[in-house]
Amino acid sequence: MAPLSTSASDSSDSPPLSASAAPSANDVLPDSVINVSVGLPAAQANGFIHSAPPLPESTPASSAMPYLPPRQSTASAAISAVSMKPSPPTTDAFPSGSPRGDSTTAGEIDYSQLPSDLDPSRLPGHVAIILDGNSRWAKRRGMPKELGHEAGLTALRETVRKCGEWGIRALTVFAFSTENWGRPKAEVDFLMALLGRMIDEELDELHKQRVAVRVIGDPSRLIPQLQRKIEKAQSRTQDNDGLRLSVAINYSGRQDIVHACRRIAERVAAGEIQPDQVSEALLTEEMGTSWLGPDLANPDLLIRTSGEQRLSNFLLWQSAYTELYFCDTLWPDFGAPQLHAALLDYQQRDRRFGKRNESS
Repeated sequence: MAPLSTSASDSSDSPPLSASAAPSANDVLPDSVINVSVGLPAAQANGFIHSAPPLPESTPASSAMPYLPPRQSTASAAISAVSMKPSPPTTDAFPSGSPRGDSTTAGEIDYSQLPSDLDPSRLPGHVAIILDGNSRWAKRRGMPKELGHEAGLTALRETVRKCGEWGIRALTVFAFSTENWGRPKAEVDFLMALLGRMIDEELDELHKQRVAVRVIGDPSRLIPQLQRKIEKAQSRTQDNDGLRLSVAINYSGRQDIVHACRRIAERVAAGEIQPDQVSEALLTEEMGTSWLGPDLANPDLLIRTSGEQRLSNFLLWQSAYTELYFCDTLWPDFGAPQLHAALLDYQQRDRRFGKRNESS
């Protein structure tokens, strides 16, 4: 799925889009996938919030990972001509782990492409990302915001692919928040059109990669055609046993909690459960990420790009014990090297969940 980069907190950065004119909400929207951009910074707070050291905006060709090139369009051609990011080499800069065969049993995790300095047993099962910085990326290059969103799409495509190749089991991206409806109508229409286009363009490849796609949030405000495209993507990929990709559209962490409480209250009123049976586990079962199962419903690692340091109403309930990682890299410049750095940082953390280890 291609990303719609938007941030509830940063109205200057919206999801990666194409460079075509913004269609109205009544225009026909092609199927597409989603991407998100929101702001994130790089700083350390009392030892609990770690930040990544600033990474160069341009990754030297010698250290860049190969990526899935974007579909050639007027917008992507323009980006190629102006972008400061060099073309990646044909071989991985990160050494792969020990080969484990060319195929795996259905449902089995294949770590054969995982960089050798990452420990498979300490990988986060669920990674969440707030992608931010598309507009700033474009502005620094004297380009329109739409081209920044187009570049953000490439970043999302590569991130989804790398998560699947490296054995990450679940990825959740913040594509469009409930607060984003407050943006100019032309921008909102453009993001909705991009979402539809991405489903059309990326669904076959996602299915080929065995990615299971699910949209979380309230789709009722989306136009019927886009709702149908989302249903198509979910239905076609529901039995896939690879990466589980959750795309948050018209999503609010607070509303996620409110809706879960409302559903539980309805069950109590109907006599299905007693008030004293209401628990944290029951509430988690009603949250948007519950489709991932109890072991993956809560993200282990949440990454935010572009230097901002806030959750922006994203996965509030689920992030109670999530490790937070902030980096200064703008979302379109985020790729395999930055994901690798975030995973390395995560593996240095001592996750105690309020308890104390014998050695500490």
